[in-house]
Amino acid sequence: MDVLVVLTGPAGDTRQWADTVLTLRKAITLPRVEVIAYSKQGFVNGLRNHSPFLLDVAVDGILLHDLAGLSNEIAAARRYIEDRHIQRLRPGSWRFPVHYRRSTSLSERSNED
Repeated sequence: MDVLVVLTGPAGDTRQWADTVLTLRKAITLPRVEVIAYSKQGFVNGLRNHSPFLLDVAVDGILLHDLAGLSNEIAAARRYIEDRHIQRLRPGSWRFPVHYRRSTSLSERSNED
């Protein structure tokens, strides 16, 4: 099982970030549990850019606490998957409806963004 934690503090201080993640991992001592930490902006960007792992989180994840206010972003990702008829082949593997040999945008964001 994965436990994804979105840290709302600044992610710029690498040492503090690493200490926080290590503290979380030590606090959750259940066997076969992986603690995965994201910054709020990293989580939002990953959802909006259709990271396969975060799409899995949006579909299968159970939101325990929403102190970071991410329920709207998760709901938007779920709607996007449904509206665009994106198919999950298996966890971590998604099929996006694209036209053969035609440039197709998968995101509202450009590569420059």
